[in-house]
Amino acid sequence: MKITEVAAALITDGRKFLICRRPPDKARGLLWEFVGGKLEPGETGREALVRECMEELGVAVSAGGQFMEVVHEYPDLTVRLTVFWASISSGEPKALEHSEIKWITPEEIDEYEFCAADGEILEKIKNVFGGEGELKEPAREDAAAEKKKKLFLDQKELLDTFLSTGALSPEQYKKSLDGLRTKMGTDG
Repeated sequence: MKITEVAAALITDGRKFLICRRPPDKARGLLWEFVGGKLEPGETGREALVRECMEELGVAVSAGGQFMEVVHEYPDLTVRLTVFWASISSGEPKALEHSEIKWITPEEIDEYEFCAADGEILEKIKNVFGGEGELKEPAREDAAAEKKKKLFLDQKELLDTFLSTGALSPEQYKKSLDGLRTKMGTDG
């Protein structure tokens, strides 16, 4: 079974996210979906997402982290659909390749008929974001913070080794650890 790799965007604006209606003359015509499409040879999911958003909506987007991935078998093809968080960095979305586009809330999902591959994704949106609050990508530690945390843990491990071998007294260990915490700005 050949799997077609597809990238899609979960573009959000406050409590709403963007959906697109497929043209009537395409497979799964008039069903709603997330903007996106097939990866071209040598293209990453995020690169495909950026390209597809420009082609289909006329907007530039910043691709974020992965929201989720599903594999779905249609009668005519099997897709691995990877959905990424995305935000519009410039432009206003226009239906360039779709018959219609809309911003909807998680509570409105059931009012629309979506492509079958989107089912699990929509359920996750309803379960995670139903009710109150904004739809937005969870905060991720940036690379500098992760690097700083790893450095602290590496240095603490070294102090632990010195303590366990007797190279540091408990008092020296505590003083060194307190100094390390102050220097690194962590409670680790």
